[in-house]
Amino acid sequence: MKILHTLLLLIFCISGYAQKIGNVSMDLLKQTSHPFDSTAHAAYTKQTAKVSYVFSPSGRFNLQIEYYYQIKIYDDQGEKYADFSLPYYESMQDEKIINIKAYTTNLENGKAIKTQLNKKDIYKEETSEKWRAKKFAMPKVKAGSVIELKYTLMSPFVYAIPKWYFQHYIPTDYSEFKLQVPSYFSLTPVPSGSTPVDNEEDTVFAGDEQVRQYTLTAKDVKAIKEDKFVLNEDDYRGGIKFELNSVEFPGQPIQYYSKDWNEIANNLTERDYGKALYKNFKELKPVVEEAKALPEEERLPFLYTYVQQNFVWNKRFRMQLNEGLKNAVESKRGSSAEINLILINLLQKAGIDAHPLVMKSRGKGLLNTYFPSVTELNYLVAYIKNGEESIIADATSKFVPLGQLPNRAVNIYGILIKDKKGEIVSLDNPNLYKVQTMYKVEVDLENNSLIGDAQQRRSEYAATRYRLDKLLEDKDSSNEDEDEGEDEDDEDMESVDLKNTFKVTETKNLDDINKSITVKSEAEIVTATKIIADKIFIDATIDFGLEENPFTEVEREFPVFYSFRVDRKHIASIKIPEGYSLESKPEDIQVALPESKGLFTYEVKTQSDKLMIYHTLKINNDILLPSDYPSLKEFYNIMFRLTKEKIVLAKK
Repeated sequence: MKILHTLLLLIFCISGYAQKIGNVSMDLLKQTSHPFDSTAHAAYTKQTAKVSYVFSPSGRFNLQIEYYYQIKIYDDQGEKYADFSLPYYESMQDEKIINIKAYTTNLENGKAIKTQLNKKDIYKEETSEKWRAKKFAMPKVKAGSVIELKYTLMSPFVYAIPKWYFQHYIPTDYSEFKLQVPSYFSLTPVPSGSTPVDNEEDTVFAGDEQVRQYTLTAKDVKAIKEDKFVLNEDDYRGGIKFELNSVEFPGQPIQYYSKDWNEIANNLTERDYGKALYKNFKELKPVVEEAKALPEEERLPFLYTYVQQNFVWNKRFRMQLNEGLKNAVESKRGSSAEINLILINLLQKAGIDAHPLVMKSRGKGLLNTYFPSVTELNYLVAYIKNGEESIIADATSKFVPLGQLPNRAVNIYGILIKDKKGEIVSLDNPNLYKVQTMYKVEVDLENNSLIGDAQQRRSEYAATRYRLDKLLEDKDSSNEDEDEGEDEDDEDMESVDLKNTFKVTETKNLDDINKSITVKSEAEIVTATKIIADKIFIDATIDFGLEENPFTEVEREFPVFYSFRVDRKHIASIKIPEGYSLESKPEDIQVALPESKGLFTYEVKTQSDKLMIYHTLKINNDILLPSDYPSLKEFYNIMFRLTKEKIVLAKK
């Protein structure tokens, strides 16, 4: 009763923080552009979140989070910020979104005209198996509108306070996050980004109980820029997340949630992994026996291939088991945790040293190893010790051979779960995107183009990506990698645009995931040549140069992440038309990034009646630090400038 009395007083105190809605200043309505970012299409003029722990009728704690957003729309492109999708979780314990109230205010004939969102325009959508969203579009939105939205999220998941972002893709004028925590709860703040945040922490009384109050505010926050060379931009957005460390009710032993990685590992082993890894499945016993009959070096590839080809990934990112492995074994279908735990189970029974490794999937960003948190983990792979070599294996994709990983399973750190302990492990990206393309073409003087043959050899991860693209395009599985930062350097021989065409005539080894793929094509390139008077101008890089330099910032605060290491080589043989000779060409180039992190070379030679172009790009590190950025920027500038240069053939 004492706890209940305290929390009722706490609810009363927090209710005093309620944000009023519907009162928009005339100055804001008259504003035509953002005060310190004239390019902004919209801005968060005010956003607040107020978090409290409350008692539910069942006698359990709930999280109550009151959200308020005020958004100014400056032009038509900013109108997309008037469409809302409010996510919440539905399972055996449901979250709820309640008390949605929203207005659009416009300035009409010098007066503020408010239009309230009609509840009939709010609809519920099932976004995944257990996630739902309340969706709606604000009424009467146009350039100049001010939008206000207020709602409350009720959640039974007291250990998972949603992360709050002070920074967005549009400016934020004022952002406030307020949290009041009963003394029974111990939380750890986990910040992200470099946004300056004012933090006030006080101890206040609700009745005769002490309550900790955190108030974090940020003002005049600049918009974050979109960047495809990061794992997840949210890692670098200014934000705060509070992780529940422990709970200690009066007269009860303390219960830890995220004390350290060993505590998390022990809990996972006790609840999930221990039983899963020691369990014997009669359906899999013949597979284990067959593996044990093989030479030791053949057991790992045999078992990996068996799981990969006989189990179907259900597209669910998991590192815990909702149920045991029995259903997955019987149905031959499961989540990332279930499929890879089956693999580890089989490997261990065949005498191979294998253990679970839990991590964040690539699209979810970096794992903060300094703040142990089970809620940060969402994916499980197999960590295998093979002699002196360590191998990370993920059997969820039927097209990724042993030694590579699906892009979703590539990250920097993971937590190895072994002997009920958690060890931080640095992970190398095993994927190399290796392509060699050869053109054998001649100048078609009548049609002002290059025509001939092209042949491409795609090896390692480049072959894997080609298979994923080609073999899945006619099946309802084209997003196997969930679009997690996929392949900014990918290219496709069978591409057709309004100008250049590559018609594939032969493909070899498409069905064997352990072999390189060879693709032969008939090529017609009409964008690379121009005939003026007695001269032929050929683009220095044909059609394989850079369209733009992706690195244009003066400075960079965070690392550059590639989806894979790169090894691309282009060789073009161009037959010189009769009566013409080489007049000029770009200078040969060889430029390297510091510490051999990358290499670019370019060379043009003549051999008899042929013009030979050699173009090579290697990115040997998939992560480059901010200190590498000036060199990387100039490295790409050199490649980009080359695309503007010409090879000139002149009549003799």
